[in-house]
Amino acid sequence: MNESSILELQRRKLQEVFPHICDTPFYREKLSSSTADVDYKDPFTRLGELPFTYKHELRSTSPMTRTPLSEQGLTAFFSSSGTTGKPSVYTWSKTDQCVLEEVSSRLLRHIGVGPGDVALLPLTMGMPLAWYAIFSEMLAVGAAVVPLGPAPWEEIAQALVIYPITILKTSPVMASRLFRFVVETDASLLSKMQLRQIHLAGYWASDARKRRLEKLWGVDCYDMYGISEIGLLAGECSAKDGQHFCADYVLAEIIDPETRQPVPSGQEGVGVYTSLWKKAAPLLRYWSDDYIVMDDSPCTCGLNLPRLTFRGRSIDSVKLNDRRIFASDVENILLSDERVGDEFLVEVHGSREQSWCTIQVESLGGNVLTSSLEERLSDLFQTRVELRISPTQAFDKTSVKPLRIIDRRELPELG
Repeated sequence: MNESSILELQRRKLQEVFPHICDTPFYREKLSSSTADVDYKDPFTRLGELPFTYKHELRSTSPMTRTPLSEQGLTAFFSSSGTTGKPSVYTWSKTDQCVLEEVSSRLLRHIGVGPGDVALLPLTMGMPLAWYAIFSEMLAVGAAVVPLGPAPWEEIAQALVIYPITILKTSPVMASRLFRFVVETDASLLSKMQLRQIHLAGYWASDARKRRLEKLWGVDCYDMYGISEIGLLAGECSAKDGQHFCADYVLAEIIDPETRQPVPSGQEGVGVYTSLWKKAAPLLRYWSDDYIVMDDSPCTCGLNLPRLTFRGRSIDSVKLNDRRIFASDVENILLSDERVGDEFLVEVHGSREQSWCTIQVESLGGNVLTSSLEERLSDLFQTRVELRISPTQAFDKTSVKPLRIIDRRELPELG
């Protein structure tokens, strides 16, 4: 599909699904209290006038107020992971399951996942939708799964040897830490594994980390992007030039967080998502707080869907000298030196008018090219950067989503 055909499909689907969205008590109240003039016949043309939906609203409302379905039409209740705050709870239906399987099957089959594959899922069990979605998407393409759940490094490493695992689904930072554990414990285990792909999800992945993981593990790494409120949204293809976005099921707006207006094509902004099927818990202009870039140009892989680049969340960035700098930008520079480890922490000091940075990095041994990295990082931040080499034990390696940037500046409160 080209851009015009995608837009026409989205317009038609939104027109069909809009009454379903408005039939929820949550959105009936939200739209009635809004000053926007809602066009129920063609909401697509005036979408930008409708109010955003925010995470705190989902957290503070009952899931049954956010669905037009009765208990008889539901199949499950799921929650977000809660890694960034109180979990929010969502309803789930058979229709949602069909959409999940359609979207995930298309993306996974495109990179050769199917019958004969065995996926290891060392993920949190329980109510989080992410675990269920990943489990279901593998089954949808005919792959088998080993739902190991959270486990010590020893158990994960042994599972990769005991079972005929071909796919490991984990976060980028956990893939790095697992490899370090294996080589430091028993490097011979690597030759006993049948792993051929690593699917990275749940956290941002810099290009440098993906390249490093592919070199270390000797397998292809594919980046996947999804949110708890919807499920899988995008995934990389063999070209590895952005993640193909499911634009036929989700309408994405890229919005400037300050002006609340759309950004020009190809520029980064916050992803705002509207579901385009009769979702049990529909979303209208959901403010994800995820910074993304969308590319509508054709991909060499032949899959005619726009490509998304996930930059990170606001918590993964800092605004400095009128520019937003993401932890992934820093990581791309640091991991270009093979002697720099996988862990780091950026701290921004000073004030809004005069700032400087310290970056604590892990060393893998040898002489890190400190002066060269400091020069490149200073260009990135456009201020003074001091690089500090620290032993590996100085870093907390328990968090699945480690905080990489801390803003310690004394900033004036905005009135």
